[in-house]
Amino acid sequence: MENYAKTNVPGFYRDLNTNAVINMNDAEYQQILIARRKNKEISTIHSEVSTLKQEMSEIKNLLMVLINGKDNG
Repeated sequence: MENYAKTNVPGFYRDLNTNAVINMNDAEYQQILIARRKNKEISTIHSEVSTLKQEMSEIKNLLMVLINGKDNG
């Protein structure tokens, strides 16, 4: 850790080469990765539900056309 200097915030260090502040707390980083994964899963599920709603609406419309077509013909 000779390329890093401690900061006032525990777990954070300053990279002496780039002057960037880096979070060295692995547990926090893992929590961030888990949260991102969950958000991606939620987004995927939301998209799939939206697609299913559209498809169900199309099926309903097609059934209505079939029912109305039989009554008229």
